[in-house]
Amino acid sequence: MKDTVTLPTGGPIVVELDENGESFLFRISCGSGSTDNCRVVLDEISPLEHTSDDLGDINVTFEIFDDSGNRATAPITVTVIDNLNPTVLRQDITIDLNGSASISITVNAIDNGSNDNCGNVTLNTDVDT
Repeated sequence: MKDTVTLPTGGPIVVELDENGESFLFRISCGSGSTDNCRVVLDEISPLEHTSDDLGDINVTFEIFDDSGNRATAPITVTVIDNLNPTVLRQDITIDLNGSASISITVNAIDNGSNDNCGNVTLNTDVDT
């Protein structure tokens, strides 16, 4: 009797980046549905860790081994998403008009370290009278 290993099939796998811009794909995310006529002794996913550089659909490899030394691999598509909003940090400023009718305020004058888990943010200001 030939020993065979069956890989899982299933729906899409989506992982969300955390506040550090990282996510970890756990074996249970890919491994449900793996079968074998012997016992599955090891399953591996590569790569396990994802960052904001991986946003969108990426391919990972799911691999399982059984007691008899048989191995099966399958590519699995994982969607990496960022659902966290940027953090806005502002600071109040005081400006002396010094007799002038107008002033110019730059974004950098009021930004106090705004950031995002996926890196740089684009800063804009809006006039509020």
